[in-house]
Amino acid sequence: MVLVLCAIVGAFAPASTANAGTRTVSATPAPIGVFPGGIAGRSIETFEKTLGRPLDYAHDYINKGSWSSMAITSSWLAQRWTAAGFAGRTVFTLPMLPDRGGSMKQGARGRHNQHFRVIARRLVAGGQGSSVVRIGPEFNGDWFRWTIRGKGNSTRYKAYWREIVKTMRSVEGAHFRFDWSPNGGSSWINGGKRRLHAATAYPGNAYVDYIGLDIYDQSWARHSASATKRWREFLNQTDGLAWHAQFAAAHGKPMTFPEWGLVKRHDGRGGGDNPYFIEQMHNWIQTHPVAYHLYFESHDPSGDYRVFGGTFPNAAQSFVRFFGGAGT
Repeated sequence: MVLVLCAIVGAFAPASTANAGTRTVSATPAPIGVFPGGIAGRSIETFEKTLGRPLDYAHDYINKGSWSSMAITSSWLAQRWTAAGFAGRTVFTLPMLPDRGGSMKQGARGRHNQHFRVIARRLVAGGQGSSVVRIGPEFNGDWFRWTIRGKGNSTRYKAYWREIVKTMRSVEGAHFRFDWSPNGGSSWINGGKRRLHAATAYPGNAYVDYIGLDIYDQSWARHSASATKRWREFLNQTDGLAWHAQFAAAHGKPMTFPEWGLVKRHDGRGGGDNPYFIEQMHNWIQTHPVAYHLYFESHDPSGDYRVFGGTFPNAAQSFVRFFGGAGT
């Protein structure tokens, strides 16, 4: 897999434009994975069968209910994905803080390091010492406790990230790779007068292996009903696709999309059955140095994201057309 990733990264020049149409599409598919929702084993097999190719990565989430649940789920998730044949090919989303306890300020001072040492040891013991760890994602939004919203939080986030990485790297048998992953489009602050900026929370090249971006086909703008206008929004917004490509190139890091997908939202803000979004994501991924991309094949209280769940029949056909086949 390392050789595959190196070949893909080396096949592209640094990204510097939002116009994917001016770039050459690589004949080598970028490595693909999925978060398969709750029934992991069966869903992976079903997803692969429908897609018509094996997956390169699996993606799962370490429970953030408490420090204890973070440690416990690290063990059984590592064991489950290793048993499923994804040893070293799993991306684990790791919360910076649980729902209860701890703080960014304390974490920046190294006071939570013992928890991440335990998590690292359990991942290694479960056969996932070479997995990708995505620490505290979507920090440029305001929906997680590790948000950079608030005075001094960008500085605390950077310091805390470095503490976590140093701690996890220090564990015997650890060869983790770390994905720094903001949200596609930052939260508005100060009464909607300005937005947060992910770049203010970058912890430094020595502590980051991949620069990721989460993106879903949803919009709250006036043009939200237009698929083409939504795509232009995704390209050009603060912390959008163009920024992601330029920022990753400037830091010499491969790009990733740890979460992306269609969505039918209960509030009507999702793009629904949109083959155009699938095609544009394929073109963007294949014309940039993307180390991996992971579809979010799940649903939650906000809406349905499952490309193969029956909600998006036209987009599902496009997904198989663009991302299916023999694989890497």
